Amino acid sequence: MYRLLIAEDDSTIRRGLVKIIEDMGLAVENIQEAENGQSALALCETFLPHIVITDIRMPLMDGLEFIGTIKQEQPGLFFLIISGYSDFDYAKKAIQFGVNEYLLKPIEKDELKTALLRIIEQLDARSETEHKRISETKAYTEQIKQYEKNLMWDVMTGHNTASELSRKVEMLNNIVPNKPLLIAAGYGDTFQAKDLSSVLTLSLPDWKLLLCNTAAYRYHYALLYFDSGEPLKDGFTKLLQELGSNRSAVKNGNFPKHILALAMAKEQSQIPEALSTCRSLLDSRLVSPITEGVLTVSNQPKTQSMEDATFLTHPIRNAMDTNDYLSIERILKDYFSNLLTDTGCTAEALIRQAKIIELSVLAYTAEQYRYHEKQLNQLQTIEFLLSASQTAKDFVDAVVSRITTIAKNHRPSDTISPVEQVLLYVNRHYAKDITLVYAANLANMNTNYFSTLFKKKTGLSFVAYLQLVRIQHAKELLKDPTLKVYEIAERIGFQNEKYFMKVFKAVAGKTPSEYKQESEHQQ
Repeated sequence: MYRLLIAEDDSTIRRGLVKIIEDMGLAVENIQEAENGQSALALCETFLPHIVITDIRMPLMDGLEFIGTIKQEQPGLFFLIISGYSDFDYAKKAIQFGVNEYLLKPIEKDELKTALLRIIEQLDARSETEHKRISETKAYTEQIKQYEKNLMWDVMTGHNTASELSRKVEMLNNIVPNKPLLIAAGYGDTFQAKDLSSVLTLSLPDWKLLLCNTAAYRYHYALLYFDSGEPLKDGFTKLLQELGSNRSAVKNGNFPKHILALAMAKEQSQIPEALSTCRSLLDSRLVSPITEGVLTVSNQPKTQSMEDATFLTHPIRNAMDTNDYLSIERILKDYFSNLLTDTGCTAEALIRQAKIIELSVLAYTAEQYRYHEKQLNQLQTIEFLLSASQTAKDFVDAVVSRITTIAKNHRPSDTISPVEQVLLYVNRHYAKDITLVYAANLANMNTNYFSTLFKKKTGLSFVAYLQLVRIQHAKELLKDPTLKVYEIAERIGFQNEKYFMKVFKAVAGKTPSEYKQESEHQQ
């Protein structure tokens, strides 16, 4: 809708024009009146019209002088001149001023409507063009912002060749201020990237948050820079105190079990190293169990040199040759149990040793049948299993299951499918936090492909099968009169008692209390 101004010294003509235009039903939302060019000029400052209808001969300031003045201040206006004079000089000067329409008095309604429609059509076209320009500018700006974020993320994660990383760091220097940088990392059962962003923004008002992303399952990273000069030398202590004072905010957000890790980077080139430090700190929770609200601050990750697990190669291969898979499980569990008792054991060591063993098993199967080459490129999923594990035992159980599956597949005539191995794992470890993505990584498969195979094998989705297994065990536990419903829910892997009751009724057709009563009567 457009605003219209009528400048005409004859009040009868002026009000008649207002009435005629209002009755036309055009896209005009507001009409204002002025009795001469001077009044019209003053009104334009606040009214900001889109269309001006003006007479030429008016007192104090005529129409042509008014048009010449206002076009300099508001160049986007559309003008329609009405005049009782057909003098060519007026028309010629109006054209020079860029007047859009020129009508002679007495004005015909149809001519006026046609002229106004032509102006409105041009306004619509200009509006559409401007809207498109604004949209394109906004889209371009968003693309630039996204490119900058992607560039920061690439430098943070360091997933580039040395030359690529050097080039991207140089580009990043033009985007990120030359100020102290901070990498923050967060982990928790229900702790999300948005939660990390919220905690950092609340606790560190002097630090500007540049981006916050999720890099791995439950691992979230943020990049910040110090926005108020230079941080104090004991900045880490100050940060620890500030974040520590806001532990209640984290707890109230319903994610009490969390770790926050911090690492400084004095310049952009140190960002990948700082991120690696944070990752090591988060991983360390497996060998140093966290308590509520623990905050970890460090500049240097601690690494421990440990003997490689290559000495396990021969006993595992011998067990593979005799199909003694129970021995393989025992060998692996004993090795990792001893590893965890070593006070110098680190999360890095757990990952490294797991990869060495798995690579050894893969190499042996490839020597014989050469159909595990694809899996040689999938060792990075071990990092996923670690980030998805809540304890070192969870991680060890997952690794043992994976390696045993590979071992069982070393003979085409004696294979067990990855889905079957996952079924065995679920039946043993149903109380753990096992997601579809976690199960797919156990099987060394793409999530969608694994989901399809699992449903084809069991007739159920992975989530439905896990719930069925849990409820079957719940039924057994409900026979014990000493156990409360919430205790049973926790034992079989449900953190929420209400959700357990909902799932139980959906699977069993009755509530846990009703099932418990029936069991007591039958006894």
